[in-house]
Amino acid sequence: MKKILVSLFLFISLFTFAASSINAAVLSAGASTWYTTWDLPSEAGVEIDPFLLYGPLLSVKLSQDFSLSTVFLYSNFDAVSPEDPAYSQPEITFDMTRIDSDTALNYRLTDKLKLITGLKVMWYKMAATYPADPPAMPEPQEIESTHYGLGPALGLSLTIPLYGNFFLMGNLSAMYLWTTSTHQELDDEHSHEYGFNAGVSVAYYIAKASVTVMLGGRYQSFTSDEADDDEPWSTFYGVTLGAVYSFKI
Repeated sequence: MKKILVSLFLFISLFTFAASSINAAVLSAGASTWYTTWDLPSEAGVEIDPFLLYGPLLSVKLSQDFSLSTVFLYSNFDAVSPEDPAYSQPEITFDMTRIDSDTALNYRLTDKLKLITGLKVMWYKMAATYPADPPAMPEPQEIESTHYGLGPALGLSLTIPLYGNFFLMGNLSAMYLWTTSTHQELDDEHSHEYGFNAGVSVAYYIAKASVTVMLGGRYQSFTSDEADDDEPWSTFYGVTLGAVYSFKI
């Protein structure tokens, strides 16, 4: 979690410096949400209901061709590993916290197409509660683990005018992350994850309020270099909703 906070501080400092060093910079600030389903490989044995990620969205226009943007999403939710009598496994409950963040430097290739170069952060914490099993375990036991991934992303974004103040927006990017998994009383595990992120939305610009509202969908899928070739990828997909207010500083 400390790494996440340090990264967030650096992002805010970068935005502040970028905005203050440019005359009449256009700054956009708002909120983003993602109601998502998390499909884990069946071998994980964990059932997760759809949950809501939410957080701030910031962007600053550096010039006619360059802009800087970041979105920081957070969620706390429950999960369960069902009882399995065949293996004498009791029902295990999980209190889970997840953070998903994307920061990008965007370069305008054409009026409609931009190149995305950025930084991807994925972090989650799982606090598993095992029920009491006397006499070996007279009280419920909680075991905590965390997973942190950080690495570059590269992709393209597209904006197409539809009608009036309506726009169609889409993006596709690939990511490669260095990851660390920490398990209670065990040594840290290090690996690499790779995958892609895609999104599409319809945006409406409210000119009198300088506000843009966006509704769409997002799909994100990734796997580890330690996973078997035939093992399903870990996948997120769901509905996105956001709004941003733009102003000059």
